[in-house]
Amino acid sequence: MNIQQQKEFIALYKQYNSTDKAVIKDNLKHYMNKSELKINEIAGITGIPVQSLYQLRKPYAEYCPEFIPAIIICDCLGISVTEII
Repeated sequence: MNIQQQKEFIALYKQYNSTDKAVIKDNLKHYMNKSELKINEIAGITGIPVQSLYQLRKPYAEYCPEFIPAIIICDCLGISVTEII
């Protein structure tokens, strides 16, 4: 990673952290529902626990993944992290 990429990564990280977690959660839920992958398949591909992924689908659960797990989920779903923020 060169310096410019590093700066872009940091800017993206700051944008992610300043975005309302409910927005991120709703957008992840939307893309997970659109995906043909089942939650257990996403968990297997990403290494993120199935229970955590189920928390994204629960309307009143407070779970929202940290930045790196969110990128990993987005990569699995074939979307850019900017689509959820």
